[in-house]
Amino acid sequence: MLPAGENLNFVDTHMHTNLSNDADKRITIDAYCVKAAKVGFNAIAITEHIEMNAWEKDGFVNTFEKSMTANTKAKEKYPFLISGIEMGQATQNIADAEKVLQDKRLDFVIGSIHELPGREDFAFLNFHNVDVNLLLRENFLEILRLCKWGKFDVLGHLTYVLRYMSKAGITVDLRPYNDIIAEAFKTIIAKGKGIEINVSGYRADYGKTFPTLKYVKLFKDLGGDVITVGSDSHAMHNFDRAIRSDLKKGAQIALDAGFQYYTVFREHKPTKVKIET
Repeated sequence: MLPAGENLNFVDTHMHTNLSNDADKRITIDAYCVKAAKVGFNAIAITEHIEMNAWEKDGFVNTFEKSMTANTKAKEKYPFLISGIEMGQATQNIADAEKVLQDKRLDFVIGSIHELPGREDFAFLNFHNVDVNLLLRENFLEILRLCKWGKFDVLGHLTYVLRYMSKAGITVDLRPYNDIIAEAFKTIIAKGKGIEINVSGYRADYGKTFPTLKYVKLFKDLGGDVITVGSDSHAMHNFDRAIRSDLKKGAQIALDAGFQYYTVFREHKPTKVKIET
């Protein structure tokens, strides 16, 4: 485990290999780890997609087992590696989600919402055919529901839906949902959980983090103490870009919001490590 107060030049706690169904089929744990070791990362987390609403239907039960086996083996070679998952839609299959969390090979869980009950994944949804305000309300209420369950370590990319709305040319005002977002934050703060600054928006047309500084600062002002920064890399060129600029920008947002430390998880136990840019 990393000692409290260790300086981190680089940390990335959201990465996907070819075991995730939307990642580059050429990207492996070893490829990431070799690059991370060369650059000087102190911690990276491999967090394959595990979508609980499609746990058996789309084979995520097998993805999880393959991921845990591969991560455990790789940790023997790369001590900076953290064995994680990005758990999508836990609220749609809580029984199996809680079984997954019992696996002792798992260090770290990002809790995410990629799609809403009865709707398509945001990546495939036609936003011009829906009531956007209703959709956003449903989204943040589902995130609040996820936070009330709260058995993840950090909440992933709070404003992820905006990536696809922006791609569709739709701009929105999130102020009507601020009360729901604040309640979600208060809920996970009370549980000792955190949020992620996801920097993948920098490499997309969106051009901002998920969430932006405004909401990271709100989390801090409400008493939040746990923050992570993740590239959400799905290919080596994503990771290369993150190394060059995006992770440093994410770290700066954390600092600007008032955080001085990242949190790194081993066996779901948090360790504070100093942020360096």
